[in-house]
Amino acid sequence: MKHIFVLDTNVLLEEPNIIYSFPDAEVIVPETVLSEIDKLKTARVSGDLKYHGREVSRMLFELSEKGKLSEGVKAKNRALIKVATLITSAEIPKSLSLKSTDDRILAITYQIHKKNPGKVTLVTSDLNMLLKAQTLGINIQHKEVEPKKESAFFKRTPWKRVVPWILTVFLILAIFGILYFKVFNTSKKSGEIPSEATLEEEIYQAKKNDYLKVLQDNPNDLQALVGLGNLYFDTKQYQLAINTYQRALEIQPNNTNIRTDLGISYFYLGMNDAAIREFQEVLKIDPNHPNAHFNLGIVFWRGKNEPQNALKEFEKYLELCPEGPSAEDAKQNITQIKASIKKNEGGNE
Repeated sequence: MKHIFVLDTNVLLEEPNIIYSFPDAEVIVPETVLSEIDKLKTARVSGDLKYHGREVSRMLFELSEKGKLSEGVKAKNRALIKVATLITSAEIPKSLSLKSTDDRILAITYQIHKKNPGKVTLVTSDLNMLLKAQTLGINIQHKEVEPKKESAFFKRTPWKRVVPWILTVFLILAIFGILYFKVFNTSKKSGEIPSEATLEEEIYQAKKNDYLKVLQDNPNDLQALVGLGNLYFDTKQYQLAINTYQRALEIQPNNTNIRTDLGISYFYLGMNDAAIREFQEVLKIDPNHPNAHFNLGIVFWRGKNEPQNALKEFEKYLELCPEGPSAEDAKQNITQIKASIKKNEGGNE
């Protein structure tokens, strides 16, 4: 029997390529981890963290095109990559709370461990999770979060894509040099210190130029298109994000992740019909895509003022993910919508 490695959220976000670090083994990504990564799209976190999250999603999407992740898909290193869900009818330790994301990951790991005693290892950098896993009798592998001599990005990226990032390093160093000069020379006269926003703008421009340089050499570079679209999305330049996502979809029209981000971008610009069209297109590709149903509910409710349609979408999300990351939001939305419908019906009597 192959050894089984269960990956926690933090190790995937630190090093997305870790998914391919266990040749000939079975690598499990808990469904809860995917939900946590999906939350990064709208969370206030660093651009690097969002980028790593999207890298994980991209890798899993590419694997899903080769087979069902719920059953396992063979990778090039002969590892079997799977996505595991929590079985609520199976044994769950009383010490774990299903309201906690970490505990849900532990519960999934525990259920796999019970079926495969001695063959399961949880890989995480979270010390609290390590301690809890030990009390449950689960093998652990502590993954230190620290800078690597050679990052996973350079291992998986062809040289032509690495060049812009090297240029970025030099550009950022130059920016710091300029800011240093301004602070210690110009500021004595003006009394002003360059703001943090100025530095963020410089870094944003550097990243954008990197992607544009890659696309100048190869206009159909999907990774660069998605990266540029995500950069625009994360900086709330939704029209530019839309334009870039559309170009990416011309290359890979069945990519539900890109199409979902496109739909959200439309919604933020108030283009509700276009947003609905994109989410419905996602559902044609994957009828049980939970986030597409949840997003449709938001647009029907907040954008189109169609509470009945919104209600159906939120209820469908709960049917698919009764304990998913947006389950509580869906329940609250359903409660508010029903109260609003009842109030309107009462006013019409």
